[in-house]
Amino acid sequence: MRREELLSFSLIAYFIEKKRMSMKDRLEILERYGVKSAKELEEKIKRGDVKEHPAGEDLITVENLEIRIKEISDDIRTLQETP
Repeated sequence: MRREELLSFSLIAYFIEKKRMSMKDRLEILERYGVKSAKELEEKIKRGDVKEHPAGEDLITVENLEIRIKEISDDIRTLQETP
C-alpha cells in the first residue's frame, strides 16, 4: 500500500469515528426529550412541553452537531473521491 493510500484510509477512518461520536451525542440529546429531530425538539419547546432551559441550549447543540455531521460526511466523500 502506498503512503498516500494509507494516509487517505487513516483520515477516512478518523472522520468516520468523529461522525459516529457526533451522531451518538445527537441521539442522546434527542432521546432525552423523546424526539427524533431538532425540529421536533423545537416544537416541544415552543409548545411549552419542555422547559426552555436547558432544552434551548440542547437544541443549539443538536443543530451544531447536525452541521458537524454534514461537514464530516462531505470530508469523507471528498477523500473517497480523491485518487
